[in-house]
Amino acid sequence: MDLAVRVPAAVSSDYDVAFETLVNPVKKYLVLERTILRNLKVGFSVPDSLSMQKISPSPSFVTALEETATKVPDYAVRQVGAIGSTDNIIEFLEKLVKEGARHLVIRNFGPDLGEAVRLFGEKVIPYFRGAS
Repeated sequence: MDLAVRVPAAVSSDYDVAFETLVNPVKKYLVLERTILRNLKVGFSVPDSLSMQKISPSPSFVTALEETATKVPDYAVRQVGAIGSTDNIIEFLEKLVKEGARHLVIRNFGPDLGEAVRLFGEKVIPYFRGAS
């Protein structure tokens, strides 16, 4: 058995642009995966009704999710997301590998999917293949 880590990512030469495309969906993800928020000690508790197991398309669930996500601090997103240039992405992923991750499942939230795939294919993946 190997350790796999899901990593939200947004690659862009402009860190702020990358962060802005990532921040809202990742805050919602963190609410639904409240154990991560607890480990990051964000200072508030997520209601039991908001979880991956209880996800619902109902308007009340969506509203509660959106409202709770606004409480998630930006630093929490920066702790779990690979954001910015390919060098930023590589640096972030290296930390996960050093902590024991053997597989990384990257979820792109970046502003340009085609550009992200190209940059991962040309720079990020070859970097880690060369490191193994």
